[in-house]
Amino acid sequence: MEKKNYTYIDILRIISMICVVCMHVLADNLRDNILTTDWHVYNILSSFMVIAVPIFFMISGALILSSEKTNDIKYTIKNRLLKVFIPLVVWTILNMISLHLTETRPDPWLYTFMRIKMFIRQPVVVHLWFLYALIPLYVLSPLLKILVDNMKKNTVIYTIVVWLICSGLLITLSNITSFSGTRTLMNNDYNLNFLNGYLGYFILGYYLHNTKKEFKYRTLFLVILLNLSIIIFGTAFFERYYAGYFEGFKLYNGIFSIALSVATFMLIKKLFINHEFKEGTKRFLKIISNCTFAIYLMHNLIIKSLHYTFNTATILNTFGFILLTLAICIIITLILGSIPCICYLTTGTKFKEASNSFNLIYIIKSIFNKNKKHQ
Repeated sequence: MEKKNYTYIDILRIISMICVVCMHVLADNLRDNILTTDWHVYNILSSFMVIAVPIFFMISGALILSSEKTNDIKYTIKNRLLKVFIPLVVWTILNMISLHLTETRPDPWLYTFMRIKMFIRQPVVVHLWFLYALIPLYVLSPLLKILVDNMKKNTVIYTIVVWLICSGLLITLSNITSFSGTRTLMNNDYNLNFLNGYLGYFILGYYLHNTKKEFKYRTLFLVILLNLSIIIFGTAFFERYYAGYFEGFKLYNGIFSIALSVATFMLIKKLFINHEFKEGTKRFLKIISNCTFAIYLMHNLIIKSLHYTFNTATILNTFGFILLTLAICIIITLILGSIPCICYLTTGTKFKEASNSFNLIYIIKSIFNKNKKHQ
């Protein structure tokens, strides 16, 4: 596949990052004033934003399983695992410091020590769970690469279908039927647990990225609208009978989220895979796309800091909060990427690479070169 085709991946990555920030800003609003007019607006917005994490997993699978470098175990460890694990450790420490300074606990030092002790087992803050799920897929990526390279197309599709049933369909049924007191679960003796979780998204991303199958715009829009409607109205309906905010229709590995994410992935691919962007637009998309990993790592801290001074009581304020959070995260990422000693630690990108892709040095060079061409 030609390099120009990867621009649609940049667009997907940016959309997913915006959705992640929106979801975490809206989280508190969705748990307050349930079924009010504002709540319904937030419910509609957050229902589409469930695509964020699934698409992140699919992008990783699309790029990693399509790359010949994945066969190199040394490259996988050095250039993929470490560039995720090291920033995870750094931002975990920063979040622990923030929690230690801001939380009121009877014994804050003991609580901080317990967080350190639990680091390998669980994230110190909720949003970092994504990296705990991503790292095992990176570890398995050389094996998965061998599998998909030697699978026939029908076998790949079969694997995805089995995952859709074992993970998507059964998990959705389990949550929806929990109201009756009996959860619909697969018998443990079937032992297909290894196909649960996010492994399927990894393989699905590879398949969608490489497939030449075309879907009509009408079909993709119909799938998006249908599943979005089910998530919106299903959440609102069950909210009336559930003691608290019901997320059964918004599970990342639920069948409706999977269908919505796949249709969105394919729609963006269809729209932009052969689109000829202007050089400036392409460069802008690449800069923001390269910032998304660092934005993901830091956005929770920024949201927490802004909450002390920024009120999100109204819909307008909430949108302003989202835009401000994104702007601050982008600016901080560009600054961090411009400091040699901390660039890799905080963004997962080496300083030399950042200077040729997204930091302030790269932006200044790009502006200078552009002005030079016009002279």
